[in-house]
Amino acid sequence: MFSLSNKAIYGIAAILELARNHGKGLVQIKQITARRDVPQGYLEQLLNRLMKAGIVRAVRGQKGGYTLSQDPGHTSLLQVLEVLEGQIKISNGLHHKDPALAQVLSEAEESVRRAL
Repeated sequence: MFSLSNKAIYGIAAILELARNHGKGLVQIKQITARRDVPQGYLEQLLNRLMKAGIVRAVRGQKGGYTLSQDPGHTSLLQVLEVLEGQIKISNGLHHKDPALAQVLSEAEESVRRAL
């Protein structure tokens, strides 16, 4: 079965919450946790990874919080998933002896990447 991990789902939920509030000020972790049912400790780890990748920006302090580094329309789910999960791959490369299978899997992978 092909499915997203909890890490990916929680990361996407956090990004969606930040996108929803873009331009309205900073969002605190406790707000994301309450609205999206994401464990706080795990959310902190995910936001740190997204900050290092330049997708999210943080402001420290009592009135601090998180925001997207750029307009939500400039951040794709593919970027978020690749930061959290690594490169999106449908195949493990074992199909190299079957050109037809290689072609189908390559096209499927490209289709998924475009959709995200």
